[in-house]
Amino acid sequence: EKDLMSILVVIFELMAGASIAQYLLINNKKYGVGGFAPIIIVNMTESLIAILMKSSMDSLMIPLLISFVMVIIMIFMELHEKKIPLQRVSVHNVHAKKNYLAIKYNPVGFMALMFGSAIFMIPQLIVALIHHYHKSEIINFLYKNLNMSTVFGMRVYIVMLFVFTVLLSLLFVNPKDLSEDLLQSGDSIVNVPAGKATRRYIRKWVLFFSCLSGLIMCGCLSLCMYLQFKGIVDASVAMLPTTFMMLSGLLCSVYLEIRAYRDFDSYKPFI
Repeated sequence: EKDLMSILVVIFELMAGASIAQYLLINNKKYGVGGFAPIIIVNMTESLIAILMKSSMDSLMIPLLISFVMVIIMIFMELHEKKIPLQRVSVHNVHAKKNYLAIKYNPVGFMALMFGSAIFMIPQLIVALIHHYHKSEIINFLYKNLNMSTVFGMRVYIVMLFVFTVLLSLLFVNPKDLSEDLLQSGDSIVNVPAGKATRRYIRKWVLFFSCLSGLIMCGCLSLCMYLQFKGIVDASVAMLPTTFMMLSGLLCSVYLEIRAYRDFDSYKPFI
């Protein structure tokens, strides 16, 4: 029924459900592991199960094979890191060799994939707004082709995702902040002068790993889009590899947090 009372009841139910979910997530952030990640994991798992249940095995063969390969790559990049040795002024014992600056092989994890579609919507909205007030040959072309159903739109999306991955990596692992922190504490990277040289050195590695992870993710997306565009894989299962990649990234984050708590609890007080 579409009367006012039914609409109000639906709104109330949605607000109540969101409030309960928010309450549970706040408590999970305080007492559990993963912060707000569980609700994303549950949603992804539910979507995956629904897709797998209604799809035939023949249509799933290629996407699942790509997903298997990409999950292995994603887990490897999430759990491995570049260890840049540090020289700390306050550490002069046997543990000095264990001081290092860690940069993950995948600096931003699954964040770029998760927000890639939202970033792609920004130029779409801008073009649609301009098209509403001003129509030209270029604007008309962009308005018709700047979407995921055209080759042009797919290429734009891939390029934007790659650039977004690099920029997000430089934001999360900020070379300027890291170099200034080392400079203020009197520490330095082994055989690298403090200041601008350290900033350039850190930026070099962040750019290297962000470009590497960006190329891998964009390569996977390009393959999925190509298979979908050519009709080799059904559209309903074509993007399964990206969902598996995001889910594996989330699970790796939760695993690392659990391992950190376990390692912390393993220390025994000696005083």
